[in-house]
Amino acid sequence: MILKKAEWTLKKLLMKFLGKIIYVKKHKSISIDQSKKILVIRQHNQLGDMLCATPFFRALRERFPDSKIDLVSGLVNTQIVKNNPFIDRIIEYNNIEILKSPSLLFRFFRELREERYDLAIVPVTVSMSVTSDLLAFFSKAKYRIGAASLSGKENLTGFLYNYPVDLNWKNDPLKHQTQRNIDIMRDFSLITTDHSLVIGLSLDEKSYGENYFQKQHVKEKIPVGIHPGAGKVKNQWPVECFGELIDRLMEIDNCEIFVTEGPMDKIPVDYFRQKYNEKINYIFEGNVRRVASIIKNLDLFISNDTGIMHVATAVKTPVLSLFGETDPIQWAPQGKYDKYILGKESNIRNITVDKVYEAAKKMLKLSSSEAV
Repeated sequence: MILKKAEWTLKKLLMKFLGKIIYVKKHKSISIDQSKKILVIRQHNQLGDMLCATPFFRALRERFPDSKIDLVSGLVNTQIVKNNPFIDRIIEYNNIEILKSPSLLFRFFRELREERYDLAIVPVTVSMSVTSDLLAFFSKAKYRIGAASLSGKENLTGFLYNYPVDLNWKNDPLKHQTQRNIDIMRDFSLITTDHSLVIGLSLDEKSYGENYFQKQHVKEKIPVGIHPGAGKVKNQWPVECFGELIDRLMEIDNCEIFVTEGPMDKIPVDYFRQKYNEKINYIFEGNVRRVASIIKNLDLFISNDTGIMHVATAVKTPVLSLFGETDPIQWAPQGKYDKYILGKESNIRNITVDKVYEAAKKMLKLSSSEAV
């Protein structure tokens, strides 16, 4: 703890020093209406965070229908934003290759500068990024909008923006992440009435997902997806509870189960393989777009609080999400038929199988009645 505090103090002093060397003239007001080339920088690799930025991209496109909008994305998220209908070009920031060869970073800066952007925007809601701030600065965009502070914490490289914004939701803690992303542009009345998420699947990708599904699907059975893993242990509903839920859905409600597996989900999925063997289906694809194309064919998707739940709602599959310490008011999927369950005392382990089962039954009943 003491070491971290010392590192923070040293970093703060260094950035303060750089702030005195690098002079950036601040603007109290700017006009962005004539922006023809816009750069958005969101190079963090969190899947859910990127998908929750979809309404921000949509709001930008609605405001600037004829402008070129480019997005800097991290290596992992480049897949998920491919073919996004609101973005003209995805620029991949490959931090792994850049760490191997720092000269690539300067080449990356140069390529951004050559575009001569009118506007660069760095939306943030959870954490600030020195890398993103530097990319915006070295893009040499005419106007650069980013965080001066986030939730009361100073952005040490916020001085690189010529239009810095203080972001704080202390007085509006219930605002969803999809709306928080847009707040970086609150001074410019950027709005959209549609806060749904989008994955721009191509016709070939949709065909792949449907073919995959049809090969596994048993007619007359109700296809239900289950995602038992999560990056954080505190976000994982006990695998035994998932097992009991699956038993009920298969035995009582004539459901067939599709379990999705990510790179960190081997332990819970191995539990299912041992218990059910081939009685249930497993979706393990290195390409998240292919996973999305398969999930699109399911009647319901039940998931821990993790990135894949946002993928499911983005392809318009009803999602039942399970939450513990994370605030579902901020993060739960907001699709028309999406529901969430929050564990008592913000503990996901306090969610009962009965509660999840009853919620799932109601959602499946609603889904089937809508289909008719």
